[in-house]
Amino acid sequence: MKRYAHVFAISGNSTFPVDMLRYDNCRPLHEGDSATIEASFTKAGDGKRRVVYVRTINNVRTWQPTVGRWKSLGWRVDLDSIAVAELP
Repeated sequence: MKRYAHVFAISGNSTFPVDMLRYDNCRPLHEGDSATIEASFTKAGDGKRRVVYVRTINNVRTWQPTVGRWKSLGWRVDLDSIAVAELP
């Protein structure tokens, strides 16, 4: 069975909706992205726009993040950032 890695960026200026990682079965792409998520909690209210890159691995090449759900929580999926790669 083929497996695919999907990477995309999410941006927002409120507390990061951590439960969305579970909902979309994603993980922060790099350690810096985890730090950005943490900063959204420790520096909440500073109004700073933050960008977090996340990745999911699954067997559906056409998988898409739940854009509307992210938006309802104050975060925007950058549709132009979505990259898909077949894993070996």
